[in-house]
Amino acid sequence: MLTYRSVSFLKEVSGLYYAELKNTKNSTPILPISNYFKILNINWGLNFGHWKLVDWIIGLFYFMHKYSTDELVAQKPSEEDFRHLKRNPIVFILHNIRSLENVGLFFRLADALMVEKIYLTGYTGYPRQENDTRDERIVRHAESEINKTAIKIVPFVPWEHCEEIDPLLSKLRTTNLPAGRQGYQLIAVEQTDRSIDYRKAEYKFPLALIFGHERTGVEDELLEQCDLIVDIPMLGMGNSHNVAASGAIIASHLINFRLSS
Repeated sequence: MLTYRSVSFLKEVSGLYYAELKNTKNSTPILPISNYFKILNINWGLNFGHWKLVDWIIGLFYFMHKYSTDELVAQKPSEEDFRHLKRNPIVFILHNIRSLENVGLFFRLADALMVEKIYLTGYTGYPRQENDTRDERIVRHAESEINKTAIKIVPFVPWEHCEEIDPLLSKLRTTNLPAGRQGYQLIAVEQTDRSIDYRKAEYKFPLALIFGHERTGVEDELLEQCDLIVDIPMLGMGNSHNVAASGAIIASHLINFRLSS
């Protein structure tokens, strides 16, 4: 097993090595790799005789490379190809969410997990849409606040604004699906005496996760319409997670659950 001392040392070696690779047009660094060890041996004053032989041999191959933003972007598909990728059968319903930054976080989460769609209902703020009738100042403010946390992701996430939530729930519940199934499973994320630990719930895809107001939660009349209510156990003194953090925890669990089954 690599010791903390050797890992730190090898990270410095790999840092010098990759810096040289970046600054040269050749496929190999200017100096042989052994020279970087010699340089750092002088700077650190290490006594190699005190290191275990196995640690040293394994350490020779330990060169972690942290991806740059440009490298991460280069790994992504083209925008056209991306729009044809299959999305996961999960939708977010954000009802009466007051924080536009939380809305932005849900957009970022929906992109990261390839969620099917986001529905923004009630007085939840929403990005600019075609033929937007809102005052331009309101639209610009919504865009600015949402993009603070969405980080340019909004154009890549399917979304829809529905001021009234009841017709939306009725539509999702009665949507015709393949294999004779009908409708989305409606799941509220809320703390009640009927709530089930999100890790123990029985899920049926496709499903809709409903999130409510940051302080008052999902309204009682909406809870009555849901097939399931789930919550997240709180181990500390706090009463709840941030609403977007709750979404990340449960949606990530659902993706893993779906992949494993």
